[in-house]
Order: sequence, then structure tokens, then C-alpha cells
Amino acid sequence: MAECEAVESEIRHVLITGARGVGKTTVLQKACEELEKQGFALHGFYREKVRHFGRGKGYDVVSLNKERAKLSRVDDEGGFLNRHDPNRSGRYLVQVEEFEEFVLPLLHASNTGITVIDEIGKLEAYSRGFHQAVLSRLDDPRSKVFATIPARKGRPIPLVEQVRNRTDVKIFTVTKENRHGILSNVLSVMKKIASEN
Repeated sequence: MAECEAVESEIRHVLITGARGVGKTTVLQKACEELEKQGFALHGFYREKVRHFGRGKGYDVVSLNKERAKLSRVDDEGGFLNRHDPNRSGRYLVQVEEFEEFVLPLLHASNTGITVIDEIGKLEAYSRGFHQAVLSRLDDPRSKVFATIPARKGRPIPLVEQVRNRTDVKIFTVTKENRHGILSNVLSVMKKIASEN
């Protein structure tokens, strides 16, 4: 749903989108820091790139209290047996079981406060449990979700499109031009939503 199309009274969730590397997670984290300072309760997780000697080795998910688990790792072996792994996304092997054990309790932690999800994306969508938990959280009338989603590019990701096309979300698009100024708008909307019962 486009930013201007959402009817203000229907909005219960905020999504941040934009091209890879543009700063979606940074905007989300800064907004979360400010919301916590102002006394809002938050729970959920961030996605963080894992590097080894400067090279990307995969992604971890990190809870708001800094605990972490693997989301994916580069398949350095690249062996024949791994080539057809159902949890393979390009050069990454998604660690579905570890991801679910870590993330699902965070998503079910509370029906109050703000649920932070970075990101609802291609790697995360390999988990059916995550898929169901995200939709359940979005459908719960007591829930307020603050999440990132990737920009539309290439083949659509069904979960992402399902979330993007909801009528109860406000979407902010981060660009190189606006990434330093968009925070106040995101915060304003998220605070208003979180303050409503």
C-alpha cells in the first residue's frame, strides 16, 4: 500500500522499505532507541550481517536484549549435496531450525507493546513458522508491528507482498536522499499508533 493511500484511522503497523543497503535497519534501530527512551515497550529482533575478515559470511538475528542466533551462512563448501538443499537461497543456507527456536518466542512474547521485526524478507520466509507468526501478529487487533521489508525487485516474495498489500500498514520508503530526515516522520506515526489502544 502506498504511503498516502492508507487511511490514518486504520493504520496499526509501520513498515520500512527500500533498496538493499540504503539504511532500513539503521532507521528502525534509531526509532526503537527513541521509543524505548520515551517509555514504549518493545520486543523482537534485528537482522545483522556477519563478517569474517571483512567478507560477508551470513546473517544473524539479534534480539533487542542482544542475544543472537544464526539466520543464514554462506555455503563455503558449495558441494553437490548442498546444491539442492530446500533451505538454500543463492549462496546462503538458511538455518531454519535455529532461526525458529530463537525468533518464534520473541514474536509470541507479548500481545502488548511494539513487535519489532527486521526483516520480513526472503531468508526469513523459508520458515513456515515465521510466516504464520508474522501474519498472526499482524492480524491480532492488540498488536502493533514495526518492521522492515525489502523493496520490490525481481520475483515477488509471497509473504512480503501479503504484508505490503495490507490496508492496516503505513509504509515508509528509505532512499539515499531521505534516509537522514525520514526518522522524525517514522517516529511520529509509530508513537501515535503505539499510544492508541
